[in-house]
Amino acid sequence: MNSLEKLSGFVSKYMAVFVIVVAAIALFEPASFKWSASYITILLGVVMFGMAAGYRLRAAC
Repeated sequence: MNSLEKLSGFVSKYMAVFVIVVAAIALFEPASFKWSASYITILLGVVMFGMAAGYRLRAAC
């Protein structure tokens, strides 16, 4: 359970940074993300889950 808490803490702490970095890379080098066009729904779900997990942790503490 401790490892799950550590993972959740890491994701909630750095998810916004990760999303911004990936968005900046995609802005300047869009061809490198052409493979992800068919996975947009899944990737958006992962981002939304990560943001919500971080919000719940901060709200509960």
